[in-house]
Amino acid sequence: MLAMRRADDDETAEGARVIPISERLLFERYRGGEREAFAPLVHAWRARVFGYLTRCGVPAADRDDLFQEVFLRIHRAALRVPVAGHVADELAPSEEAPESGSLVPWMMTITVNVVRSHFRKATVRSVVSLEERAGDDVPAPTRGPEAELTTRETAEWMERAIAALPLEQREALVLSAIDGMEIAEVARVVGAPAETVKTRVRRARLALADARARRALVAEREEGA
Repeated sequence: MLAMRRADDDETAEGARVIPISERLLFERYRGGEREAFAPLVHAWRARVFGYLTRCGVPAADRDDLFQEVFLRIHRAALRVPVAGHVADELAPSEEAPESGSLVPWMMTITVNVVRSHFRKATVRSVVSLEERAGDDVPAPTRGPEAELTTRETAEWMERAIAALPLEQREALVLSAIDGMEIAEVARVVGAPAETVKTRVRRARLALADARARRALVAEREEGA
C-alpha cells in the first residue's frame, strides 16, 4: 500500500538545509527508484489538488480518499506498474506521464479524472466555499462582526451558484479562473478543444452574472417592501 501523508504532517530533519527542487526532477528521481522523492512531490502538489477537490464540490469527508487516489495514480504512472489489490480503472492514455515539459497539466488531468469518476459513482453535488484554501496556514485578518456576516452570506451564495453549474463548466471555471491555468492547458486537462473550454468558461461566468443580478433584484425588492 502506498503510504502518503498530508504536507502539514511532513517532517524535515532538524538542521537540514532546504534546497528547492523542481517537480520534474523529483518525479524523475522517484521514477528512477528514489522512493524518498515522493513525499516532497506530494508536498509540492497537495495545495493544487486539495484546492481543486474543494472548489469542485467534493465533500470534505471524501477529499482525503480522492487525494490518495490522485497520488496513487501518479505513483502507478511513474513506475509504470499496477498496484496489487487496487480496483480503480486502469490509467487512461491522457494520464501517462509526459517525458518532458511541465507536469502540472498532467497532474491536474489525473485530478480531474478522479473527480469525474467520483461524481459518476456517487452522484455527489456538494456546496463548497471558494474561500477555502487547502494548505493555507496564514490566518485571515480579523474583521468586525458585520463584515464577517456579509462575507459569510456572500460566500454561501457563491457556494450555491458554483454548485449549480454543470460539472463541465465548473471544472473549466475552477481550473482557469481560480487555479490560474491557461486555456490551452485547461483544454489538455479536460480533454476538450480550447474553443470549447472558452465557451464553457464564458457560459459559467454568464450564469454566475445572471444569478448575481437576480440576487441583487431580490435584495432590492426586499429592501423596498
